Amino acid sequence: MRLLPFSLLLLIFASCQRHTYTIMTWNIRFDNPNDGPDRWDIRKAALAAHVAQERPAVIGLQEALLHQIEYLAQQWPAYRWVGAGRDDGGTKGEFSPLFYDSTQLSLLACRTIWLSPTPERPSVGWDAALPRVATVTTLKDRRSNDSLWVINTHFDHIGANARLHAAELIFATLATPLKAGKKVIFMGDLNAQPDEAPVLFLQ
Repeated sequence: MRLLPFSLLLLIFASCQRHTYTIMTWNIRFDNPNDGPDRWDIRKAALAAHVAQERPAVIGLQEALLHQIEYLAQQWPAYRWVGAGRDDGGTKGEFSPLFYDSTQLSLLACRTIWLSPTPERPSVGWDAALPRVATVTTLKDRRSNDSLWVINTHFDHIGANARLHAAELIFATLATPLKAGKKVIFMGDLNAQPDEAPVLFLQ
């Protein structure tokens, strides 16, 4: 049995004040009964225990189905989670949920956007193979009362054009808090090779 690897994490901070957060992002792999030794029911306890040991302030997951999220929520009682299924904006399909430590942070706002030209409703964007979402949250640090913007997402694995436009959409979403000097954290599985990832965010 093995744990699946961490997904790409990109942090963007825009603040003169310095606060340290432990952040974790993980593509947990959807519960596929054909995964053999990597099946969810074999690895879920090890995943839950590892994250609990690290005690991050924020956890971003990708490929999470609702029952997987609910299991992890039971294992992490200090955490609250937000997010929506990509198929219907409710409970269907994979989520890109965000968990936050409720002893450190409180939720101010949350919304789900689809990585497409119509981000406010369930949709498939550009040349993507599947609907893709980003969970956009505003959290408040209970110690300092500062606000913290966190976005967690999962870019498409097929459409290079979709990945590029998704990056543009993410940056447009972050424009307001960045200009206001807010702390911003962006994380997710970008489905990009090392030579492609910089291109997504420099064009």
